Amino acid sequence: MTAIKKPIAAALAICGKSLLSDSFGDKKTIIISISKKAIALCEIQSNIYITSLENLLGIKEFELVKKFIDEIPTGDQVDRVLVIDLHVNEALDSDESTYIKAQNLIKLNKIDPDIYRIALTVGAKLEKPGRQLNDIAFEGSKHYPELKESLLKII
Repeated sequence: MTAIKKPIAAALAICGKSLLSDSFGDKKTIIISISKKAIALCEIQSNIYITSLENLLGIKEFELVKKFIDEIPTGDQVDRVLVIDLHVNEALDSDESTYIKAQNLIKLNKIDPDIYRIALTVGAKLEKPGRQLNDIAFEGSKHYPELKESLLKII
């Protein structure tokens, strides 16, 4: 029975991702249902687990995503989960909290374009000093040169 769980979970996660990309009809209930089932069948923080979290994030089920992330010990969270958690933080918590969390991820050398985008977006809302925001944009541009213009536009 255990051998069949992983392929079923993978199929569910892929199905959820496919439903997300479809533009017709309301599939939110189905995506929630299949994502929960996929998460229940797979190992915590596996690619299937994370894809299912991303599917839930895609339909803005922030509270549900937070519930699943909270089940993972903070020190054990893989980078993709940290980025998903930052998105959830941006949706549910204060801009200041999100900015601090993004800054901490950057200091820990967690490299993902969304971390830089979120840090700059909330930093601009909070009217952080231009030098500070330029430093974030510069750091992001070092890792993602193709995003330099879009990062600078945020500030």
